[in-house]
Amino acid sequence: MLYWDLGKLIAERLANDLQNEFPGIGGFSASNLWCTKGFCEAYADYPKLAPLVREIGWSHNIVMMERCHDPIGGSNSNYGMEFCLAHAISTLCK
Repeated sequence: MLYWDLGKLIAERLANDLQNEFPGIGGFSASNLWCTKGFCEAYADYPKLAPLVREIGWSHNIVMMERCHDPIGGSNSNYGMEFCLAHAISTLCK
């Protein structure tokens, strides 16, 4: 539990520092930093998905990452990620 507490402290401190450094610019909450980390981890191994990911907004990407668990072929399936992203784009961006 110590590592989780340390990570939480670091994220909160970084969020606070960023908010102070860039006043008036939103998106630097600790929860958004955690989402950014998750976003990077989710798409790091899928460079072909970058153009598709840019087609949907940040909040839609977050929802997709929370709800889509690679329904085809397991967590390492490139086809599963592409299918999930295509489905998200078609349903969220109509």
